[in-house]
Order: sequence, then C-alpha cells, then structure tokens
Amino acid sequence: TGTYKAMYTAMGYTAVPICTPEDGKRFVEQLRECEPISKITIDAESVTFEDERDINFVSLTKKTSEALCEITEDPEDSTNNVLYFVSGTAAAQADTLSFKTAKHGANCNVLETKMYISSATDNGYLFQIKVGNSYIMRMDKSGKTVSISDITNTDGRGTKNPLAETVCDKWFTLRVEYYHHDEVENELEIPKIKIFIDGEYVTTSENYKNADIGASPLTDFSGVDFYSMRLVNTYVYFDDCYFATETKIYSDIDHTVSDSRDQ
Repeated sequence: TGTYKAMYTAMGYTAVPICTPEDGKRFVEQLRECEPISKITIDAESVTFEDERDINFVSLTKKTSEALCEITEDPEDSTNNVLYFVSGTAAAQADTLSFKTAKHGANCNVLETKMYISSATDNGYLFQIKVGNSYIMRMDKSGKTVSISDITNTDGRGTKNPLAETVCDKWFTLRVEYYHHDEVENELEIPKIKIFIDGEYVTTSENYKNADIGASPLTDFSGVDFYSMRLVNTYVYFDDCYFATETKIYSDIDHTVSDSRDQ
C-alpha cells in the first residue's frame, strides 16, 4: 500500500481513492466519447512534413528566445513543405532539435535527411549531430562552405575526423550508416560508419564515440539530436527525414544505398 499511497500523493490525493464498478463503467463511457487517437507512423517511410501531424516527429528543447521549430515552405519550392529550425545564441545552454527514430532491433543505425543551411547562419561551429549515444558528428560554416566531421566526444578534446564539405543555400542529403556489428557473420571488432552525400559514398569512418580512449562502442539509437552551439545563430531546413535501425550486411566493397523503404 505504501507504493500506491506515494503514487496518489504525487498526483495531489491525500488518500488512495476507492473505485467501484460504477466508476469503471463511467470511465469506459468517457473513453467512448473521446476522439480516435491518430498515430504517426515512422517505421519505414521518410517523414516529408506534408502532413501537419509530422511535427510530432520532432521536439524542440528551447533555451533561447529566438529558437523556432515549425513546418513551412521550401525555400526553393513554395509547393513543398519542410521543417524549419532556428537556434539562438545563449550564455550557457543551447537549443536542441530532436528527432524520433524507428526501432527494429537490428545491427545498423541509419540516419538520412535532406538539409538546407541558409547563408544567413553565422560562421563557426554550428551544431553537433548526436546519433543516439553511439556516434557524434559536427558541422562548421565558413562563408558559404559547410564542413562535416565526426568527433569522439562532445567537449572538443577528442579526435576530429573530417568527412565532407557542402555549401549553403542548396539542398543536400546526408546519410549515415552505423554498423555496430555484423548480423550475419562474426561481430565487427569496432563499428564501421559509412557516410554518403547526395547518394554518393564518401568514406567509411571508425571514429565512434570515445574511440580515442579505447572505450567499448555503444549501439543506442534512441533518437537523433541536432545540438546547436550557443555562440551562433543557425537557420536550417529539413526534409525527407529517415532515422531507423536496419538489418544490413556490412561490406567494404559494396556501397549501394538501400534500406527498408526499397522493399
């Protein structure tokens, strides 16, 4: 009874209420009067933000007054809807845009999204992209050039590994395939991370989180966080977002892009 009392005390009750069969009937009747619950399915499809309910796919941890997350028009095509993220500057904590992931309990974490970084974004270290708790990327801007790297920790003291470059005011597609072990044969000794830009294979990285200190690699893919740096204002658009775990056989040779959306 102590557990029940603690639960109801937390909800503002001074004592555990006694429910009768009549209370149960009233509860069922109230449920019948409720509107149907709409579920956002993100299992094997890209989130396109054409449906206003797609905003439920993301959440904003707002730490500055400028921070914004909304569905708006594509900067290049007024007939297309996209997600718009603005982060502000702050003395301490910064704004974070978080995406939900679809889980299949498989061996490869897949991150794919179209991005459009406005040239109005400040120069400097823009944000960290945290792929669950297993892999960290960062983006930097200088003029109209955007540099993409991966890093072994979030405080800047680890290993920074340059991966690719793109430009502002232009859509590009970033895809990451994080293989934490081989589903078919023996487990990989260390994770293999394939990077693609606009569908083209760029490189394979082994720079997983805390790799520089020999830590055991993690497999968590509970979400994808775009953690903005507190000293810059960013203006970024997202579209066709796909974050899920897939069963994929790792290959050093075959770099074909495919996932459950192709099945």
